[in-house]
Amino acid sequence: MSISKSITYSYSFLYRIHPKYTLTYVILSFVATALSIYEIIATKNLIQGIENWSTTDIYHIVVLLAIVTGILYLNGLSGMLKAISMTNLNEVELSEKERLILAKTTNLNISDIESPQIMDKRRLAYNYSPYNNFINGIDFINFILLSVVLFFMITYFGHWLISIGLLAVFIFQLKMHSVSSSYLYRLNVSQTSLKRMLDYFFNILTDKQYAKEVRLFRISEYIKGKWNHKFSTLLNDLLRVTIRGEMVKVTPDLIIALINGIIALTLILIVNRKGLSIAQFNMLFQVSIMLIKGMTSSSQLFGQLKAHYLKQRDFTLYQQLPEDPHRYHEDMVATEVPEESHASLRVENLTFSYPDAKKNAIKDVSFEIYQGQHVALVGENGSGKTTLIKLLLGYYEPNQGSIKWAVDGLNRSIGDLRRKTSAVFQDFFKYETTVAENIAFSNLNKINERDLLTGALARAEAKEFIQGTEEKLGTKFGGRDLSGGQWQKIATARAYFRESSCLIFDEPTAALDPKAEMDTIRRFFEIAKNRTAIIVTHRLAAARYADIILVFNNGRLVESGNHQELLIKKGEYQRLYTLQSAWYK
Repeated sequence: MSISKSITYSYSFLYRIHPKYTLTYVILSFVATALSIYEIIATKNLIQGIENWSTTDIYHIVVLLAIVTGILYLNGLSGMLKAISMTNLNEVELSEKERLILAKTTNLNISDIESPQIMDKRRLAYNYSPYNNFINGIDFINFILLSVVLFFMITYFGHWLISIGLLAVFIFQLKMHSVSSSYLYRLNVSQTSLKRMLDYFFNILTDKQYAKEVRLFRISEYIKGKWNHKFSTLLNDLLRVTIRGEMVKVTPDLIIALINGIIALTLILIVNRKGLSIAQFNMLFQVSIMLIKGMTSSSQLFGQLKAHYLKQRDFTLYQQLPEDPHRYHEDMVATEVPEESHASLRVENLTFSYPDAKKNAIKDVSFEIYQGQHVALVGENGSGKTTLIKLLLGYYEPNQGSIKWAVDGLNRSIGDLRRKTSAVFQDFFKYETTVAENIAFSNLNKINERDLLTGALARAEAKEFIQGTEEKLGTKFGGRDLSGGQWQKIATARAYFRESSCLIFDEPTAALDPKAEMDTIRRFFEIAKNRTAIIVTHRLAAARYADIILVFNNGRLVESGNHQELLIKKGEYQRLYTLQSAWYK
């Protein structure tokens, strides 16, 4: 995409969201350029009229003075209206840009959202400003139009050598400022990860979730030291590249200063030799100075436009990232499951590894879960249980193997399954909004149905929140702070609020006391009734409530069966159960 196309894209971007102010700014910018040209001519005529006072009618001078005054007034009025347009465009542009980036981010695969490379791409996309690109582009176009007229005026008076010299230097300036902008852009790209790291250290020192450990272990000075070191590295690199970029521009800037002096000297000589009037001299001098200043400003604008073009490319590349394929299949037509198979879920030869990982997180896993069956996934930490849940929900794409879901006797895509699944994840989120919103996020269409809200809270043993569903939770915005167990009950109520064919609990009771934990797990299986239910747990005493237990070790499914069957096998499950039981003897 060229710089001209980049400017056009920015104009279209702003025109789409606010056509009135976009057109207003464009029109006023061109009007201001026309007024600048007419101001030069009117001023020249005014001075010439004053020179010829004896032969010029006073009425003519007053008219010329009124015209010059009117032009100055119109320039001021135009500037005020442009400022209003710029303020409005800046606000709506920022909102629309963030909306597009957020919309794209929510459509990405979770594996992409977790990727450091994608995080860098998202930060680079935020750097793009259609507003700045548009403003700089219009200003640059206006100067080009003004320059054409100014060059013509200088040439018209026979000073074409000055025009050629200025044009050559201007082209040289454009090139050097473009090179300088490229240096700074490449530095910005290379520092993206470093800037994210600085943000991370800043959050450690300011975010509530880190506060207890930061104070307990007294690591604030150490973290500040790391922040200072990284910031110094960033600053030194920026200074080095900035100096390099400015040195590139030194030569054309020196040439411009030299030409400025030559033009002034030339005009003085012309006055002496060719007898230019004061009005003509003033006009030529004004035109030359305006052109020289404009060349410097425009070469800087061109450098900025080059940077905008590169940043827009980053923005476009982020918008073109592949999205979660299951979002596009949520409305696909369901087909009948063959009569011989009543499986709610069939997993065949499933293998998965995380990006850049040296070993597989899931290795050749196969199993079936039948309609309405209650299943427990058990195993040591890192055995692949949570990874399997993410694969079943389509958050990661397997390296090989297949996952086939059926709901109510129909084949379903994973996207369709998500609409029919409720879950409490191991790392559930604490939404700092009202109790009602926290619960209803799983089914916002029913947020005003109080009976459903109170029912979900009651099933999650969170009855203390029933009378205060409009109460704000969390301290960031002045709400009520909750214990870990209370937040977990809210997350559980959120899962129960959704009408679902499948319930998934991934370590849902880590913050609960032993009695509350057993009650929650028992209630989970009771509420699931005829629905398919999957629970990930380290508590093997809770696993015995399941119809089938899948035992994982080092990413492999090593055993399956019910509680008694697995104890009889004397395998991995029996080993883990014996280890846990020893704590209660």
